[in-house]
Amino acid sequence: MTHQFLQLPYGYPPEIKEWASSFLLTDKSLLSDRHNRIVAILTDREVKKAAKHVFSKIQHSPNWPSNFTDFIDRVSEVPNYMPGGFYTPKMISTKLQSLVTGLEKLIDQIEEYDDILLVPNLDTFSRELTDFKNGLNQQIDSLLNKSVGPTLSREDGTKAEDNWCARQIGTLAIVHLEELFPVFTAAVTRALIGRKFGLTESTIRDLFKA
Repeated sequence: MTHQFLQLPYGYPPEIKEWASSFLLTDKSLLSDRHNRIVAILTDREVKKAAKHVFSKIQHSPNWPSNFTDFIDRVSEVPNYMPGGFYTPKMISTKLQSLVTGLEKLIDQIEEYDDILLVPNLDTFSRELTDFKNGLNQQIDSLLNKSVGPTLSREDGTKAEDNWCARQIGTLAIVHLEELFPVFTAAVTRALIGRKFGLTESTIRDLFKA
């Protein structure tokens, strides 16, 4: 049986085309999950467009073309290492509310039995617990306020998985391509996780702010 190998669209350097056609088949049913991810990334229109700037910066490197092909290889493995548990704002607020309820009961008990509790600095401890409880309530209000919500740099919230993937890909870009390349990193992340919108250059820059 003869298999057809993938031919990348116009715009990719010959070295990258040769690399892709050496192992990527046109029949996706014959490809592994990792190889299908590579196809999804390299055939994405926005990735190809953003890659032109990357190529202009790295083609003269002594590591060319392995710097780019190694990057794509590593990116295709990112979903394999995704953590199992991310929390939405509502899930976090529910857990924090349970903690607030427990603190309120403890504070009430301390105030009720303060005449028999022989504990030094009891008033200070009670005030600290109250401040802690108030801080948790503020966090809950922020989580449930759609105009505020979790920031882009947080590893929780509705965008947690997207942000996690974007961080990994951005880090791989810095390691292999020696720059973050925010536009390219955003395009690669969208292609990898199947998002047409949402992750932008600004998202990537925010995630990597010091």
